[in-house]
Amino acid sequence: MTVPTHPSGSALRERMIEDMSLRGFTEDTRRDYIRCVKAFAAFIGRSPDTATAEDLRRFQLHQTESGMRPPGINSSVSALRFFFTVTLDRPDLSRRLTVIRQPRKLPLVLSVEEVARLLEAAPGPKYKAALGTGYGAGLRVSEIVALKVSDIDSTRMLIRIEQGKGRKDRHAMLSPQLLGLLRAWWREGKRHGVMLPRGWLFPGRNPITPLSTRQMNRAVHAAAEAAEIKKRVTPHTLRHSFATHLLEQDIDSRIIQVLLGHAKLNTTALYAHVATKTIHTVMSPLDRIKLLAEDETRPGARIGITAVLHSWGSAMTHHPHVHMIVPGGGISLDGERWVSCRPVFLLPVRVLSKLFRRLLLAKLTDTHAAGRLRFFGDNAGLGDRRAFAAFLAPLKKKNWFVYAKPPFAGPEAVLAYLSRYTHRVAISNSRLIALD
Repeated sequence: MTVPTHPSGSALRERMIEDMSLRGFTEDTRRDYIRCVKAFAAFIGRSPDTATAEDLRRFQLHQTESGMRPPGINSSVSALRFFFTVTLDRPDLSRRLTVIRQPRKLPLVLSVEEVARLLEAAPGPKYKAALGTGYGAGLRVSEIVALKVSDIDSTRMLIRIEQGKGRKDRHAMLSPQLLGLLRAWWREGKRHGVMLPRGWLFPGRNPITPLSTRQMNRAVHAAAEAAEIKKRVTPHTLRHSFATHLLEQDIDSRIIQVLLGHAKLNTTALYAHVATKTIHTVMSPLDRIKLLAEDETRPGARIGITAVLHSWGSAMTHHPHVHMIVPGGGISLDGERWVSCRPVFLLPVRVLSKLFRRLLLAKLTDTHAAGRLRFFGDNAGLGDRRAFAAFLAPLKKKNWFVYAKPPFAGPEAVLAYLSRYTHRVAISNSRLIALD
């Protein structure tokens, strides 16, 4: 049996760097991976090529107990997996590493008025133009500082992004107002002699080097403080605000996905959770029924309901449903009189069934696109957009039935039945035998 041998010390480090270079890793990624492997070697107190599965387990336990956050732990997992799988050819060890699930948080977003205050408070025309680029084009901070003067195409009103995240080229939008900010900064920079031919759009202290991301962060924090914005603002907040404000303008999420350079639509759909104007403009299905009732060809009145949510059955089974009391008519549209419904029904059942079918299926589709539906077990495949659409398709052709008719025993019996759920719990404490 042949036992593979591995270089050690600086030779091992050079080999890992070569492996990363062959695969086109960026300089930042190479530096981070080397740092993570170095931290692991320091923890076990010997060369990392002698590590065991128990060493990896203790290292991840140490990271967790020392308070390291999930992104930092997962960065180490990526680095060590590459090191053991590629450089050492020991995939058995890489499988022992555990990725930590990160809680997905909603992005912090500024209002349009807050963005205006932030730009006005920017420390100088260069930073005002740079922050304006982050908000006006939705660029990442790394993309902003990497821009060159030649990347601004004022003829086609586009900004060229070279080798953005994922090492992909793309175009971003260039609005007339942003072009005005950039031209104002270009004239100011020319006057101070910092705008070099084919040089950086936002040069650093030395014109031959670009502005650093750290300098951008400091400028944003200073502007936020000067503008008296209490939120925790970073350069990426401007990118979040760009996407959210576009969504609130009813721009298609697929267009926003292209502008942001997102590989997956689910990433863009996250902004639907914080687009408050979009939420406010959505009409509730209950309001649609209200409009139906106000139609002069139907009752021609404003109706109301009393609804009670019932979550569990008497056998403690999960059985969510809603009980509703709907009056047999409503207040006239002028608010002066009571309008009774027709003797047979309050609203046309066929119209209600089609309306309910359309609204519920549309809501399910939108919720799925926003990434707020989860599927497990045999239904895990429904997480795919096409599979979910195919699953819903037959439901659009079926007849949906709405049960709506006067109570058999009169309105008093309905009130007595629902009062059990509004004035006391459905299951009294005396009926509870045990709790797991």
